[in-house]
Amino acid sequence: MTISSTTRSQLIQALTLDLLGPTSAVLEQLEAEGQTDEAAELREELLDRPPNRWYQSGFLIPSETSLDARADDAADDEFAGLDGQNLSSKRKSNASADDTGASEAGPARRVFFPCSVGLSLLLPAGAGLEVMVHWASYRPTAPPEDSKAEEAWLREPHQQPLSLPAELFTLSGRSAESREVPGSEGLMLRWHLRAAPLDQGYPPGAVAVSLLLTNERRFEGRSAEDRDRASAFQVQLDLACTSGFLARRDPRAADRLANANDWDHRVNNLHYRDDHEFAVGHNISVAPQIDAAGRCQLISTTWLPQATVEKVLPRVAELEEAGLVLSMAKLDRLASEGAEPVQAALRRPLLRAYTDWIHQQRQTASLSKQQQATATELLQEASKQARRIERGIEALENERVRLAFAIANRVMDAAARQRFGVMRGRDPKAEQPQWRPFQLAFLLMNLVGMAELTDADRDTIDLLFFPTGGGKTEAYLGLAAYTLVLRRLRHEGSIESAGMSVLMRYTLRLLTLDQLGRASTLICALELERRKDPQLLGKWPFEIGLWVGQSGTPNKLGHKGDGDDNSASSRVLAWSGGDNKPIPIDNCPWCGTELGKASLADERPAVVRGVFRLLPDADHPSELRVCCRNRQCRFSGDSTLPLVAVDEMLYQRLPAFVIATVDKFAALPWVGATGKLFGRVSHAQPGKGFFGPSDGANMGGQPLAGGLEPPDLII
Repeated sequence: MTISSTTRSQLIQALTLDLLGPTSAVLEQLEAEGQTDEAAELREELLDRPPNRWYQSGFLIPSETSLDARADDAADDEFAGLDGQNLSSKRKSNASADDTGASEAGPARRVFFPCSVGLSLLLPAGAGLEVMVHWASYRPTAPPEDSKAEEAWLREPHQQPLSLPAELFTLSGRSAESREVPGSEGLMLRWHLRAAPLDQGYPPGAVAVSLLLTNERRFEGRSAEDRDRASAFQVQLDLACTSGFLARRDPRAADRLANANDWDHRVNNLHYRDDHEFAVGHNISVAPQIDAAGRCQLISTTWLPQATVEKVLPRVAELEEAGLVLSMAKLDRLASEGAEPVQAALRRPLLRAYTDWIHQQRQTASLSKQQQATATELLQEASKQARRIERGIEALENERVRLAFAIANRVMDAAARQRFGVMRGRDPKAEQPQWRPFQLAFLLMNLVGMAELTDADRDTIDLLFFPTGGGKTEAYLGLAAYTLVLRRLRHEGSIESAGMSVLMRYTLRLLTLDQLGRASTLICALELERRKDPQLLGKWPFEIGLWVGQSGTPNKLGHKGDGDDNSASSRVLAWSGGDNKPIPIDNCPWCGTELGKASLADERPAVVRGVFRLLPDADHPSELRVCCRNRQCRFSGDSTLPLVAVDEMLYQRLPAFVIATVDKFAALPWVGATGKLFGRVSHAQPGKGFFGPSDGANMGGQPLAGGLEPPDLII
């Protein structure tokens, strides 16, 4: 069975060959894996076009190349603007801002190929360097007889060792030196010396060295092909020092009085005290080889830097053995039984494990005075969070808090069973959704702040910091579920419990749409739970709104003959089953079926009719609803999905959960209806929505003297 590390290594190898070509590191890897024939073929590969057309990076052009010829002549391709800048003056952006017209074009920028690479490092007194320079040249040659190519370029691999004795790295001589790489026809090794900073604790006589490899070849002609003949491809430097390179100390994070008031530097100085940097690359990255003792005697340059992000794994088995309950369904049951059972399942195992960990951290040795002071402050803050968790567990004695906690676990369990069971074609009953310990702790530490409107925790901004896939989304969705239910319970299900309760703000639309699916599944679970007991959770439905601007969702519902291509009405009528959906949703968030299909296994083309519904009619709609065509789904037929994605409808329905991009907040001072999202309403009309001063005379219905509550939670 292929393990993930093998697959990852193969992907990196393929990426390197595609972007850089057969580097010495890749060739060595292939030979070590027994692929000697492939390595031999790549070592003297034959290209059917100039190498600058094959490889995107990894080469040095001659330093005497004219400015025009130094620029990337392929920068005018379709990928040129992906980083948000217009890289070529010939291409103009067609992107539009959400609701404000054409966006301003990004600054023009030309991409220049490098003519030198290098690195800076620290050497102890009396140390020399052994340098190995790797490069390849490509020469035009005749194409093979059986080839249809009009030209061919043959790779010529080179490597050249250079020994730089310790005498060259003494400060008594010249600070700048150079040496030509033998057999390279103009590749120069240049280095500059200076004393290591005296106030950072380096040993006496330590030297800071900046070493560069430059392409100083001369060539005739002005074309890219002429430039390629004199360029060095797949360039790599290997530097060895038998005495070992000195670890570079970050002057900003050092134990210095100047950094005493910079909290970020102090925390970095503590957290990364055992992580060392042995070199800094220039126009290139570096890959030091560090042994088990922390010594580094070999540093290589690399055009494709890599870093391993360690996976965060909770100690679930250990905590469950101590009695911690992580099962969402079981926590729902325990909380429904009363305060004592659920508190016993949480207080002893979870709280004690966290406080024990804090105590262990206080015993950490080998810290400097400043690091110890920083650690003390951090652990004092951790103790405050432990107290917040404890207060949350104590709050479960409150019947309303405990009921909201139980229902939140219930709907999170139902949503997880749908996502990991039904949507994957598996039996949802076989799934056993459970919290990760940090997710449960995050929920508990916010129980009091959400329940008590005057609690000091409501002024706290909590940061969830975990790698991708670490469980951040489920953590804040769990808190969102608790918050939404608590609001309904606080108002005993009356119409005053409606309105936007949770606002999730994103800066990037792609992330927003990605989160829409998971959040929508939770809202579907909440709505089904509400339908079971409308007296408890209210008659007004739980809905989720998408507020991202007209390039993603319509601003207006529109009407027949309005001539507005961006209205919901026009988009629905124009949709013929392709990717131009009226709103950006592809699958039912409850059953996972592709919209327009009858089941997960349905391979027939999607049916357009009835998926996006303009109600009460297409000529003068007041709502745009989405329906799943899977008859087994709870949101098919007349039971449409609780999704609101038209601005006009959103300002009227005021969904309980709203996902927005930051650019929409620019409309707050200019669009009066946005005030309704923050509770500025005066009347409610059953089945229609909420009305306020921005709606003019159309304000009939049930008066709401105090309006609605503002949002409870901002994510």
